[in-house]
Amino acid sequence: MIDLIAVKDWQKSLEDFVINDITRAVQADNLEVGLIILNLIATECLSGYFSGRDANRQTFVAFVSRYFPDSYKPYADTIYGKLRDGLLHDYIVKKGKPFTFIMNREVGEPHLVWYKTNKLMWFNRKQFAYALLAAWEKYVADVTTDQQLYDNVKLRLKARGRLKVVPT
Repeated sequence: MIDLIAVKDWQKSLEDFVINDITRAVQADNLEVGLIILNLIATECLSGYFSGRDANRQTFVAFVSRYFPDSYKPYADTIYGKLRDGLLHDYIVKKGKPFTFIMNREVGEPHLVWYKTNKLMWFNRKQFAYALLAAWEKYVADVTTDQQLYDNVKLRLKARGRLKVVPT
């Protein structure tokens, strides 16, 4: 049985420590690559709750494939490998086949547009943030109605705990 009070507590803790930061960063337009990194971390975190286990490449790809716009699905694994791994471990975008990501920032600029002739793909930080925020909303709604997703959240909480922001 889905405990909606427990879901709201879990939801609030994630919003307090990451979702609200993303929202404020987009509104204030004050993070560049940091916004992409924050979104990658949030996506990976959510993917662990989604799967009910430790987050990894497989859970990231599954979460992106289900909750992000369809345009992300064919690139989810590459986003993990080239952006997530590159930015989090070396603060670089990994290069190589089939393309290299190049960054831009404003909504309306190209996003997930692959120029095959020069093997470059545009990646837009704001559009990625908006896609994550929409994915979050869809996912939370599903957790409140889908027993398996709720159970997965409980499994992840039991195994890994959570970061919770509390007043001092």
